[in-house]
Amino acid sequence: MYILNHIDNKDQNYLELSNSTTSFFAKICLRFGGSLQKLTLHENQIIKEFEPFNKEKPYASAILFPFTGRIRNGQYDFELESYQLEMDKENNTALHGFVYNKEFDLVDYELSEELVTVNLEHIEDKKNKGFPYNYSLLMTYKFTHESVITYVTIRNKDEYSFPFSLGWHPFFFSSSLYNSYLEIESDREIVFDNEMIPVKFQNNALKSQIQIKDLKLDDCYRLKNNSVRFITPDYTLNISSSSQENYLQVYTPADSKDCIAIELMTAPADSFNNKVGFKSLVPGEKYNISWKIALSKNN
Repeated sequence: MYILNHIDNKDQNYLELSNSTTSFFAKICLRFGGSLQKLTLHENQIIKEFEPFNKEKPYASAILFPFTGRIRNGQYDFELESYQLEMDKENNTALHGFVYNKEFDLVDYELSEELVTVNLEHIEDKKNKGFPYNYSLLMTYKFTHESVITYVTIRNKDEYSFPFSLGWHPFFFSSSLYNSYLEIESDREIVFDNEMIPVKFQNNALKSQIQIKDLKLDDCYRLKNNSVRFITPDYTLNISSSSQENYLQVYTPADSKDCIAIELMTAPADSFNNKVGFKSLVPGEKYNISWKIALSKNN
């Protein structure tokens, strides 16, 4: 049977989910974007919590909304209006949207022998600098013994349309990144400038297994399908999206030798300006997406 424990005090607000029969464990941080900070499936550590937790930049496993990656100079135009977003202190861009440090409410949950479902919600009723719109974000985690599906529903609660792109930023653990692999099928790779802003696409016809070894990755690909595989010495993950158009950002952080970010997104960085994967949502309408992580044991 799955068990849910809610820890809520002045310092912390998170959920612990467990099932001793299947060696399952998950930790969801409600105070920082409802992010999935820990995940163990069948004794395999899939997502490892960063320690110490970076409260200034809690990007790990965050939902990226209303934009993915970076926005050049934090500036964009939409429907004949110009906007200035808040800037990241360390570079000349806006970064990863606004949801990663927002508190989510636990709406409800369901426990059974086979699965656990958790529904979270954040309602934005303030006018963020550079994005003066009201919206709600409903997030559902559905865990089984060998998978997790993250469902996200964005609803426009404003009187005006707004632009958006959407992604998920999980970091996956491997006992040996050197001996781990990514399987990607892509037809185009994005070339970035020094500020990690896309400047062009280049054809790559990539359909291969890439050994990570000592590679320092911060790369983005347009996928020909909706999935990617991550193969480690201990387990294999199939990571997929319900979106028809998908971009994959892969990133190896300099301060961690055993984690890699594998981010499926509806658009690459700076989509508010380059219009690649760009979407808009009219008042009262909603947009749905889901991402699935499925575990398969290595032989």
